[in-house]
Amino acid sequence: MARYFDCDEETVDDIKLAISEACTNAVKAKDGSVPVGIYVHPADANLEFEVVDSAGGFDESAMTPRGEELEEGGIGLQIIKSLFPQAVVESNPNGGTTVRFAVTCGG
Repeated sequence: MARYFDCDEETVDDIKLAISEACTNAVKAKDGSVPVGIYVHPADANLEFEVVDSAGGFDESAMTPRGEELEEGGIGLQIIKSLFPQAVVESNPNGGTTVRFAVTCGG
C-alpha cells in the first residue's frame, strides 16, 4: 500500500518497523492469545496506520523513560515515536491498545 502511494524506501521500512513493534507488543501482552488488527486508512497522499488489540492495555504514564541506552524489551513504543513523533497511543488498562501514526507520501 505504501509503495502504491509513492512512499520512498526509507519510509516503507519505517512503516514496517513501527507496525512490527506494535504487533510484537500486542502479542507479548497476552502471549498471542488475542487478535491484532492492522488497518490502513488512505486519504490523498496521506496514509494513517492503526494497530489495535484487546490485550488488556496499560498505563502509559506509569512507564519509565529509558533514556539513550536501549535495552531489549519495552522499547517498542520508543522506537515507534522516534520514527513517527506524532504517533498516538491510546490504551485502557481494562480494554486494549491502539497505536496510530500517519505518513505523507508522494510529491
